[in-house]
Amino acid sequence: MPGRTLSPVQMRWGDLTGVREPSDGSGRAVLFVHGWWGGAWVWERYLPRFADRGHDGLALDLTGYHGSGTTRTIGTVPFAQHLRDVLAVVDTLDRPVLVGHSVGGLLAAKAASVADVAGCVVLAGLPPRGTLSATTTRVMLPYLAQMLRHRPLLPSGPAMRRMDLNRLPPDEQAATYARMAPGPGRQGLEIGVLGVHVRRRDVRCPVLSIGGSDDALTPPRVARAIGRRLGGRSRIYDGHAHYLVREPGWEVIADDVLTWIDQLP
Repeated sequence: MPGRTLSPVQMRWGDLTGVREPSDGSGRAVLFVHGWWGGAWVWERYLPRFADRGHDGLALDLTGYHGSGTTRTIGTVPFAQHLRDVLAVVDTLDRPVLVGHSVGGLLAAKAASVADVAGCVVLAGLPPRGTLSATTTRVMLPYLAQMLRHRPLLPSGPAMRRMDLNRLPPDEQAATYARMAPGPGRQGLEIGVLGVHVRRRDVRCPVLSIGGSDDALTPPRVARAIGRRLGGRSRIYDGHAHYLVREPGWEVIADDVLTWIDQLP
């Protein structure tokens, strides 16, 4: 929408921090949920694009990331705490659409099973119990010690380039890695070993699961399985990997998500 003059607004929800990109108010509220190593910054390209289509976009920093929340010990933060973070923001909104990336996708799916939301988009999501793949578990295994000790977890730059950032240009790989923050080792155990249970019958909103053909962490078969598990649809994008929210061609995926949201009942 050319001529839009609104600017991002820094937000607080209690102790949580984040950002809101206001729109003209003609669309829906869309809550963006980042994954491990991220923050609200992950969505800096999505937010204005969604606002241009009339959707108020909100992105939070989960507890332990970038000073958000009351804890400063990210390694010990359980999945349940980050779920409470998401639900705390959902409670301030009128039936928002949830859009989550990686672990944020799993958080969005779990939130959709316990809250009244209009839709849920899972972007390269980590799988719930029942869809966990050997591929995902194998990628996590080198970090088992940090997980067992509930330590902060941030893979090395070379490891991240293989695992998460393999479809970003080299200069953007370095810039993105520099912005990343350690994630909670405890959740690696909860998600990768114990599994997070999301019951299909509890998810009462439309769901779209999106994956990339070259994703080493959430391969296409897992992205499709997530869609089936949640009673929704799935789409796989050729030439994309795990960080598809910032990879070249991210606009195509974002616009497809917008079209899907515009068609929600």
